[in-house]
Amino acid sequence: MKIEEIRSVEAYMRRTFNNDDITIAPPPRSGGSCEVSISGEFIGTLNRDEDEGEVSYAFNMVILDLDL
Repeated sequence: MKIEEIRSVEAYMRRTFNNDDITIAPPPRSGGSCEVSISGEFIGTLNRDEDEGEVSYAFNMVILDLDL
C-alpha cells in the first residue's frame, strides 16, 4: 500500500471509531499487511484488495478468549 492510501484509511478509521490514537504502520515488505495499533498496542492487520479495478481494504482483528 502507498503511504497516501495508508493515511487515508487511518483517517477514516479514526473518524469511524472516534479514536485519534489509531495508527497504521506500513508493511515491512511490499505487498504485506499493515499493522494497526491503538496507543502503540497492536490490535490487527489491514490488507488492500483490488478486483476488477475496484479497491477495498480489509481490517482483521483477532480477540483471544483469555483477553475477555
